[in-house]
Amino acid sequence: MKRTFVIIMSLILVVGLPACGQDAESTGELEQQIEESEIENRESEQQGEEETENDESEQQGEESETENDESEQQGDESEELIENTETSGKCGENIIWYYKNEVLYITGTGEMEDYEDIGYMSDLDGWYYIEEVTTPWYWRNLYEKIDEIIIDEGVTSIGDWSFYGCSSLREITIPDSVTVIGECAFRECSGLTEITIPDSVTSIGDDAFLDCSSLEEIMIPDSVTSIDGGAFAGCSSLREITIPDSVTSISYGIFARCSSLTEITVPGSITSIGAYAFYGCSNLTEITIPDSVTSISYGAFYGCSSLREITIPDSVTSIVEDDILGINENIFDSCSDLTVYYSGNALDEYINSHQDVWDSNHITWIKQ
Repeated sequence: MKRTFVIIMSLILVVGLPACGQDAESTGELEQQIEESEIENRESEQQGEEETENDESEQQGEESETENDESEQQGDESEELIENTETSGKCGENIIWYYKNEVLYITGTGEMEDYEDIGYMSDLDGWYYIEEVTTPWYWRNLYEKIDEIIIDEGVTSIGDWSFYGCSSLREITIPDSVTVIGECAFRECSGLTEITIPDSVTSIGDDAFLDCSSLEEIMIPDSVTSIDGGAFAGCSSLREITIPDSVTSISYGIFARCSSLTEITVPGSITSIGAYAFYGCSNLTEITIPDSVTSISYGAFYGCSSLREITIPDSVTSIVEDDILGINENIFDSCSDLTVYYSGNALDEYINSHQDVWDSNHITWIKQ
């Protein structure tokens, strides 16, 4: 209404008001001019709106083209990462790896591939010798150059033998998406001094950190429910470790040859201590075995030469010896000057069967 009034007033100023008694024809011409003026204004506004829509459409088109360009650029970068087969490639169905400036990057989603070792059994000494593993960075001779490993969020497992022999490795980032650390995953990473295992990890495989001789500290989160045999064997610089309550058994040789380990507390969740569990822990002076433990296997404390006193609770009703393999090493083999406290009659037969060994090594069993 306001716009129509303005238009009418403009026309009145231009053509003047009709005189009294002006005929109907003049009045009709005036109305026609007003209508034509309104039509012109509406057309002008409509053109303006169309131009705005065209501008927005062009802007959206430009944004779409930019997004497509960025997507194409990311695709080109991913293709570029795996173009150089000497420093990049796939290490899982949806995972790629690339090596740059002494850093190994693992990126993608899902599980890493599990790898294998290639070796031979010696006829001379009966030992198995590893010649190489099947990881791509191993047979491209990059493994000894890797100083750092960065695993991106989205990777859910560290495959078997993944980083075996990365002797220059000093630092590693494991994301919260990882749930499994595979067999021999960090075996012989002799330069690794510390590692943080995220709360997402539930299992640690056999020999996962075997012979990580510089590893001084490691935190095992409560999320871990299983630690397989030899997981930390040969970690000769490891001084302290906490076994979480979520773990129910101490596996075969799990801390074997951890010669710097001075004390360890076995949590109340543990029901069994495996063979050679603390083999060669020559500086171990203190260990507490909880009432939850019911069995201890052969050679469990073999070579714990600094251990002077230990109490075996009456919950332990079995000290296992392996007749199938002909292994008859007592749980305190190569220990000396040791006093063992125990209660009940369940171990009497075992103790009496090794009396000569106890006497020769000055090991005294005292029933409480």
